[in-house]
Amino acid sequence: MTLHESSLIGTKKMRRLAEDNRGRFAVFSGNRYLIIRPQFEKFISASSET
Repeated sequence: MTLHESSLIGTKKMRRLAEDNRGRFAVFSGNRYLIIRPQFEKFISASSET
């Protein structure tokens, strides 16, 4: 999933999340970040529970 596809959060916020969590749920490929959806959903659910 690209940043644009997950833009319900906002593109700039998604980019910051991807940069800060590279290897956890984001992968940098070429000139773009790709989001690994299952790991991203776990991250969002864990951060919204607290």
